[in-house]
Amino acid sequence: MGRIVTVVKDNGYGIDEVTQRRILKQPLKKFYIKNIQKQSTEQSSTSFGLYISKLLVECLGGNMNLKSVLGSGTAVTFDV
Repeated sequence: MGRIVTVVKDNGYGIDEVTQRRILKQPLKKFYIKNIQKQSTEQSSTSFGLYISKLLVECLGGNMNLKSVLGSGTAVTFDV
């Protein structure tokens, strides 16, 4: 049976390396909130959506990876 590989990219604020490791490697024990200040507008988000996506991909026998640079957005790759 074949594999399907999907890449989703955005041009948002990006995800720092510590948060990426929390999403991909560690069980999520609480919502990790990262506040990012840009041009006097505070943006905050949780990594919970990506963590849930990772769990769903793993339930389907796949893998998920992140590539992100702060200020340049994120690319999420998963295969099932």
